[in-house]
Amino acid sequence: MLLHLQVASGRAVVIQPVFSPDGFVQDIHKYQITTLFVVPPILLALLHRIPHEKLQFNPILRSVCCAAAPLPKDLVPHLKKIWPTTLMRQGWGMTETATGVTITPVCSPDGFHHTCGPVLPNAELLIVDPDLRRSIEPGKGQGELWVRAPSITLGYIDNEKETKEMFNQEGQGWMRSGDEAEFERGLVFVDGNIQEEWLLCIRDRLKELIKVLSYEMKCANDRFRGIKLLLLNWRILLLVILLLQINVLLERMMIGKVKFLGHSLSRRKKLARKRSWIGSRLERISTNILVVLTSWRQFTRIPVERS
Repeated sequence: MLLHLQVASGRAVVIQPVFSPDGFVQDIHKYQITTLFVVPPILLALLHRIPHEKLQFNPILRSVCCAAAPLPKDLVPHLKKIWPTTLMRQGWGMTETATGVTITPVCSPDGFHHTCGPVLPNAELLIVDPDLRRSIEPGKGQGELWVRAPSITLGYIDNEKETKEMFNQEGQGWMRSGDEAEFERGLVFVDGNIQEEWLLCIRDRLKELIKVLSYEMKCANDRFRGIKLLLLNWRILLLVILLLQINVLLERMMIGKVKFLGHSLSRRKKLARKRSWIGSRLERISTNILVVLTSWRQFTRIPVERS
């Protein structure tokens, strides 16, 4: 949708086949790009891996539109220090909706970057209590977001169970998004004027997912939610990779030691050595996990389990 909208509006579109922070910044300077459509990890990479003086663009960025995942609130103040006049905005949609459903328009007032903007024409949104399955009025609380629009897909191929659970709810064409959301009033640019509208705010996920190599993995409990939060923090991810590499090196050293001693030991002593090695490795792994969780708390200030 975003690509077609830009082309239809007569704007030039630049697409990178492979993302790299340095190449991304170079293209912005080279093609004098003024609007970015990105996901949060790209902004994190720019903020932490590119010198801030290289992020000063001419012409300046007019807007940065973020989608696919909520834009972290604590990230925006750091970006505004680099781009003080840039409008930070978000949009919301799903693969099943076949297009975006909400988006903050360009030229809207700043200060509503935590919202996903107003609903687009021909689409309808509904907040539903997931337990009572009753609609909640805008501004009266949060619940599961339901969507109805002509672009929504009919269902999943060869998956009648998932199709029935997600699509055509109440027989009225509503699709369950799995997102926990609510509406709040805000100012946006519509039809040449600044006016007050109901803006969508995504608060959480009712159906937790982790995407690995484009495949969705359902999170069944709080431990998997903790893994999801862990993967979202690049510093802790680097720490985990480092610890895994150390584990591999230690394992190779210990395996070599066990094989060397095995030539002169009886079978019973060999088994004792192997059990001792396995016990020490498990102890080392548990220690590393404790270090990771402790560092995670210090770096992110996010609890392991949600309250």
